[in-house]
Amino acid sequence: MTVKLVIFDMDGVLLNSEPIVFPAVSKAFASHGREITIQAFRKAQGLPLPGFCTAIDPSVTGPEAKQIGDEVVAYILANLSRVKTFQDTKKTLEQLSKKGLKLAVVSGTPNEHIGKELGIVNIRTYFDFVLGGGLLKRGKPYPDQFIHVCTKLAVAPADTLAVGDTRNDLLAAKAAGCRTVVMNREKEKFADLKPDYFITTLSQILDLV
Repeated sequence: MTVKLVIFDMDGVLLNSEPIVFPAVSKAFASHGREITIQAFRKAQGLPLPGFCTAIDPSVTGPEAKQIGDEVVAYILANLSRVKTFQDTKKTLEQLSKKGLKLAVVSGTPNEHIGKELGIVNIRTYFDFVLGGGLLKRGKPYPDQFIHVCTKLAVAPADTLAVGDTRNDLLAAKAAGCRTVVMNREKEKFADLKPDYFITTLSQILDLV
């Protein structure tokens, strides 16, 4: 397989953002008299807003889901200075760039904010294309975002590695025809989806290209 493009999820792959995002989501739900669990939060990860909120609590729909989603985004934006990359993120991106690979990000984070998060940790310039939630009608677990990025960068999905840490990441990438890489220490959660590769740290992607 020839790899020409690597598409990354953002939260949990490039950025260690759970320490900020989970409190943001908890606070937003609490302001509406609702409690959430870390298990429900993790199951919904990868979905775009406001569907992310509905996936956490199916009784949250329509205007309420949008309002909670807006509150989550507001909290995260107010705490952007706390966003950090994983230890090997920048070095891995630098080495992939030196190999001449195209790099992109596909995330459920609203498209108008994703650049801010990548910029504040000084990694935005590594990417040829960045696509967040809300720009297309359908986000993960549908393949639309991955197909859109591959089309924009003129690379076939078969020549693309997609790196994610959630089932929704994997479902979307597989449906698009990309090779899939799961960055997660809990392999059993993904075994039924049969990803092409498992890694536990981002730098291990260098062995696959």
